[in-house]
Amino acid sequence: MSREAVDQKALLQAAKAQVATVMDNAIAEMENVELGEDDVFYVEPIQDPYQKAISYLEKHNILQLFQNLTASIVYTRPDKPLEFMMHEVEKIKKLQNKNKEIKK
Repeated sequence: MSREAVDQKALLQAAKAQVATVMDNAIAEMENVELGEDDVFYVEPIQDPYQKAISYLEKHNILQLFQNLTASIVYTRPDKPLEFMMHEVEKIKKLQNKNKEIKK
């Protein structure tokens, strides 16, 4: 099974578990409440696992990093793209370390 298939399967399982938890909680809360005919019961919306993942990647600037790496690879077309990416990430780490030292 490919890594992508495993990731999709794990994502689907996580989504199913989250839905089950929310539904169980909603049912448990409803059992303790007597609603009239016109009463409305609020159930918190389920967060989309895909959107949750995207938000995490955006929060930590991972999407921007991959976009920049991809653009650099397409533009320069290195013979060894993985080594190129690793080298670029090392350059970024060194730059971040320099910036941290300057701020001290």
